Amino acid sequence: MQKPKKERGKQNQIVPLVTVSEGIEKVSERRNRTIRPMHFVDEEFNGKQLWESVEGYIAKAYDTETLKHTYVHGGGEKWIEKGLNAFKRTKHIIDGYHYQKELDRICKRFSKRNVRTVITTAITNDDKHKVDHFLHTLMEARRKKMWRQRKVLEHIC
Repeated sequence: MQKPKKERGKQNQIVPLVTVSEGIEKVSERRNRTIRPMHFVDEEFNGKQLWESVEGYIAKAYDTETLKHTYVHGGGEKWIEKGLNAFKRTKHIIDGYHYQKELDRICKRFSKRNVRTVITTAITNDDKHKVDHFLHTLMEARRKKMWRQRKVLEHIC
């Protein structure tokens, strides 16, 4: 779908798409099916307008007072983070695609640290503390390395 009056040659256009569902059901060992999906796309590429449509649908289709949680899956984009702020008990969760993308980026940056195995095992074991501690350790090591590189540059210049 092209944005109206899109500049020629402009790439990576974000298409605001929201799917509301009642969860997932297991179809087989490696496949799930979305329960009652409803898709929303805003042709004007206006995230605020899109979320208003989604909120209106949810308010009409469900008793919002009895909803236990409302999950918003995404990759952390601003228009996604702003979604469903009007609802109580909204949880923002990174989706599988963006999780893999970020994990790949971290693995490339720390290639000698066995990152994928440590993080995947900790997440499988539902050990958020281990993931947080490991990522903090990686960031601290990166910060120290950058500090050492700056010191060397200061001595050269």
